[in-house]
Amino acid sequence: NKRKNRAAIITPLIHNNKKVVNLQRIIKKKKKKRNKETNKLEEVLHKGKYFFDKAKTKDAFLPVSKNPDVGYEVFNPNAKNYLIKEGWATAISARKALDAGLELGLLGEGFTAENTQVLASYSKSNISSVAELIRSINPEANIFVGYDNDAGQTLESGLNPGLQEACHNFSLSGVLGDVSKHENTRITLPPVFQNKLSVSDWDDARQYLGVERLAPELAKELNNAVRRIENQIPEAAYAI
Repeated sequence: NKRKNRAAIITPLIHNNKKVVNLQRIIKKKKKKRNKETNKLEEVLHKGKYFFDKAKTKDAFLPVSKNPDVGYEVFNPNAKNYLIKEGWATAISARKALDAGLELGLLGEGFTAENTQVLASYSKSNISSVAELIRSINPEANIFVGYDNDAGQTLESGLNPGLQEACHNFSLSGVLGDVSKHENTRITLPPVFQNKLSVSDWDDARQYLGVERLAPELAKELNNAVRRIENQIPEAAYAI
């Protein structure tokens, strides 16, 4: 109905002082889109995301809880592990998969529900800014930055914005490329499915697999990232 179509999700952005600095409004509205196979215009639901103008978004974030209905967690500046995801829904799905992985014993001993937080950065370009902020607050933490893996877009246009952003940020001139500072900052990528190339982030993967089947995928990425830290493998090589 019309009232349901106007429903919106309001999510806050905070800074390291734990104060709300902005809000994101997520709404779904009907939009005409051309079907590539039939070349006909079809009515689809489009997700729009909006911030308050002139309010802070750079290096602002939200620590998400497993249950989004509960709200968000208080930021823990002393956590051992931080998972930074691009969007709010992606961060929620990653949090659910993380907790499922912990319950199933899939993650290394360095991960617990108490020492690990999942942060939504709200945009691809803000991932590195949040990582820089967290690193300045907690120099010893493990930071796992999660970029989208746009395999379907790669097939269509040869471009993969998520991977390109990762390669740029971890290059020698990139904001996360300083190994002396970001040795413990590592990339985590969502799985790619040959029969479902539209899956590009952890929320897409959750919808496709379900939380229990997604948990091993996230655990594998995190455990592999920890091994790269332990073996001091340059992250730029992994991104490329």
